[in-house]
Amino acid sequence: MAKRVPPLSAAKLAKLKPDPTKTLELVDGAVPGLRIRITPAGTKTWSLNMRANGVMRRFEVGSELGLSDARAKALDLRKSIKEGAESPRSANDPVSVNQAKDATCACEIAYAL
Repeated sequence: MAKRVPPLSAAKLAKLKPDPTKTLELVDGAVPGLRIRITPAGTKTWSLNMRANGVMRRFEVGSELGLSDARAKALDLRKSIKEGAESPRSANDPVSVNQAKDATCACEIAYAL
């Protein structure tokens, strides 16, 4: 049986201080897959982990958002992905070979000028 994760609270998020040596990642129990990452520099980034097309992916929700805004955006994102909408680019999508070739050609053209 899966463990239940308690929902995050705004008070708990306000008390969190960044760890100087590693990135912290906390899971919100209110929205499945919603996580906040806090870097040693103090940047707070929200992401949504979920399956899309049979592959586990991490989708960026936003940075420096409040808890309620992050939850609302994550729920909208979950809904659009489940409905089969064109899924937004996730943080761990590989760059296609054609995109890499296009970028290389653009650099060569710019260098030649």
